[in-house]
Amino acid sequence: MKRIVVIGLLCTISSVKASEITIYPSFSEVREIVRLSGEKFDWTPPADLGQFLQQDSLELSDPNVLSMSLLPPTPSLLEMFEGKEVKVYYDGDYQKALVVNAQKMIFLINGAYIQIQTPSVQYPSLEGWRVSATYSWRFSGEARSSRLQYRTRGVYWNQTKYTLNQDQPNSQANLIAWAEIRNDSLVNYKSDKATLFAGFVPFEISETQQSSNRTPAILASQPTRPFATPTPVPTITNQSEVSGLQKFEYIGAFELTGRSILNLPFTRSQPLVNNVLEYRGVFSPTRQFNSAIQRVYRFQAPINMPKGSITIRENGQLVGRAAIGDNAKGNRLRLDLGKDFDIKLRRTSKLLEKRSTRSIDYTKYQISLQIKNTKSRAIKVSLIETGCGDWKLFNPNGKGLVLSNGGLTLETEIAVGQTYTATLLA
Repeated sequence: MKRIVVIGLLCTISSVKASEITIYPSFSEVREIVRLSGEKFDWTPPADLGQFLQQDSLELSDPNVLSMSLLPPTPSLLEMFEGKEVKVYYDGDYQKALVVNAQKMIFLINGAYIQIQTPSVQYPSLEGWRVSATYSWRFSGEARSSRLQYRTRGVYWNQTKYTLNQDQPNSQANLIAWAEIRNDSLVNYKSDKATLFAGFVPFEISETQQSSNRTPAILASQPTRPFATPTPVPTITNQSEVSGLQKFEYIGAFELTGRSILNLPFTRSQPLVNNVLEYRGVFSPTRQFNSAIQRVYRFQAPINMPKGSITIRENGQLVGRAAIGDNAKGNRLRLDLGKDFDIKLRRTSKLLEKRSTRSIDYTKYQISLQIKNTKSRAIKVSLIETGCGDWKLFNPNGKGLVLSNGGLTLETEIAVGQTYTATLLA
């Protein structure tokens, strides 16, 4: 077991001065410059960092390191819970267990006394205490500076938010991408350099893959204080790709206070946005309706865009919000903002002919599409009907109307006050 250091909640919030912090969607990697002297270096994580630290990620980048160890407990946290109930990972799951003998690691689980050599323990409540482990390195050589690095779940890229502001329809718009960085710990981070990576980076093996030499999972209670938003900082630039991940370099010093959320604008661009009124459906020769159609924004991704939410404004006025998935640069995005208030598509069907023979039933329909532009500007309209099956479509009559074996499509622009009409036979 490892040496446990328990620190009171009322201590001052700790700070970490890092040479660099790299932030991923579910964790961060922190690099600190430390001073080595003598033959031994001990490091205890700051208050509140221990519960977020991935212990096997600790590295001291020094060629003269001889060993790294955890000092024996005096006493251990498990001994503090002797005679009390905790949860222990056993038989594929965390189960309620009474700590019978902490030194021999004997637990009472489901009426049976069980000894677990390296238990993974979840503590029900530490009543505001913070738990950290002390790590010790031995090395040889002269006094010098070295780099200590580790991963923490306390700081991560929580979500991506976009804002799209267009002055007028069918024109260039201002697109800003925001990375929401969240710090769940009480630690204040100050760094000379910060880098953001978008993409999935797995760094933990599954429960079934882990060996029996498990390290205790220490869960400490969280303080209930509101998040505070720090002062805005410079933007992120220099986008590049690394092994399938998107990398964004941060220009300037980085500071993230404890228990805070920081929104960083990591890219700005001006894509050409097409505003389209759109209908999509499955083809039927008999379907008739007079219905509003969807407001859709279309544009090409100006950069590689991580998944997130996008807020759309037209001339500063909020007009909708949508979710997007991961998009590579150049992908076509389609944002569906709901039905238009006053533009309707009228679809009618007329049976022209019906006859039967011994082998087949023959029917012939005329389908009409009608859209009236009641706005004070020209509008673009898109219509797609798929899945026509055995129906043969022919004799299209209307600008922009295209028939194919899969169905029909319509792309057209309607001037102010005009009514568009198209017909086809099926």
